[in-house]
Amino acid sequence: MKTTAWMTVVMAGLSFLPACGGEDLSPMETENLVQTNQAIALGGSTYSLTARGGTTGFPTQSECPSGYVAVGLHGRAATYIDRLGLLCRVLNADGSFGATYYAGAQGGFGGNNVERACPAGKFLVGFQGSGSSYVDSISLQCASPAPWMAHGDWQNQSGSMMGSSGGTSFEDRCSPGFVVTSLNVRVGGYVDQMQGICTQLY
Repeated sequence: MKTTAWMTVVMAGLSFLPACGGEDLSPMETENLVQTNQAIALGGSTYSLTARGGTTGFPTQSECPSGYVAVGLHGRAATYIDRLGLLCRVLNADGSFGATYYAGAQGGFGGNNVERACPAGKFLVGFQGSGSSYVDSISLQCASPAPWMAHGDWQNQSGSMMGSSGGTSFEDRCSPGFVVTSLNVRVGGYVDQMQGICTQLY
């Protein structure tokens, strides 16, 4: 009888715990906690992805300011990529994003104005595209900060293509834990060559 009564008290106490502040978390809520509780910042370690396109034109760069990461591309495009620059946003310590900055676009003035951005909450980690003498096309590969740093999770952004489908296809992506922060480009009337630069997160 005493044992039964004691078990009743214990079970009643356990059933009361959620009301005292404990609660079940869905996978999405758990991910958000990881993203907001672990401070994220840009480190000093960088490396270059493969240069894509031709070798003519003059070398220049489109670069996000200190503390910013790339979240997309802007420029001009038609048959080729005519002009190209990075769309950047401040990376906050909780993995959210702040102010937007358009890094200078480099190249010619043909084609049409175009801008492509990762979905809200994601930054740019790679490119898929095609090129030969020039850069023919580019699309984005994007990731959310916490899953990218923890597991290397990323996704292609369909419908983000700039330019046409000519040339030889390529795919370049930063290593998990790195994010695109600048572009080396060679330009004339078109974007002859592009090369992403990846910066480490910690």
